[in-house]
Amino acid sequence: ASSDTHCVESPIGWKLVVDTRIIVCDQQFSLILTEELPKLIMPLNQPSVHTLEGRSLLALPQTGMWIHKKSCFGSGIVTIATGAGPNKDDREVTYRSWPCESLPDWIFSFDIVITIDADDAVFTMECSSDKSPVNAQPGDSIAILTSGIS
Repeated sequence: ASSDTHCVESPIGWKLVVDTRIIVCDQQFSLILTEELPKLIMPLNQPSVHTLEGRSLLALPQTGMWIHKKSCFGSGIVTIATGAGPNKDDREVTYRSWPCESLPDWIFSFDIVITIDADDAVFTMECSSDKSPVNAQPGDSIAILTSGIS
């Protein structure tokens, strides 16, 4: 049941309170439970640029997001996984890891929650959930990731 102050309430004493400027209760939304508080990025329709060092969580209420590599520096590995955290109960499942120099130009994911871990790398990316065609160029490398898990 929803009201002006919350979207979901349980008879056992908990309720989900949301920022109604971001989430409308009659839309889909993602509930993420993890033991760590990650850096959260929401790939909205309008593309945005982010620089990642360490772990970041990308989450959206509906499937479909793209990531466009702007730059990647350092000797580290960039790992992309579905799920929200590295602990056993977080149910993170690794898609793929790349050294900075091998990271694809474009990454498309059909999960609603992915984690990007740029361990000793600094990864600058543009991301969005816009479903319009992207401007990939001949010679660009592309990765398409989906698990059906998250």
